[in-house]
Amino acid sequence: MSEESVRDIKAILEQIVEHRKGERGTILERHAQTIMVGLVTVGIIFVSSSITNQNADIKVLQVQNENLVRQMRDLKELVVLSRNNYVSRSEYQAHIEENARRINALEHKIFRNEAGK
Repeated sequence: MSEESVRDIKAILEQIVEHRKGERGTILERHAQTIMVGLVTVGIIFVSSSITNQNADIKVLQVQNENLVRQMRDLKELVVLSRNNYVSRSEYQAHIEENARRINALEHKIFRNEAGK
């Protein structure tokens, strides 16, 4: 082999080695990119899963809130109705006494009518 061909082969080998040195960096960069893409993908999946779970929780809370609003409306209506129909003990006692008096009067009339027959 001639000296010139040996130099050419050396030059080619040096170029290959130099080219391979650059590939080592790009191989590491590719692995780093793959890892970063994987982490970003996992992050996106986690966030979307969290959002989906939160939406489901929000729906449950909305239904519970609607039920509570309905119960409060019913309770307010019950309070208003009880205030409108409120009777004090003294008024109730007077009503009972009046009914007892009327029943006694009717019983006396019935007793007299039966005794007179």
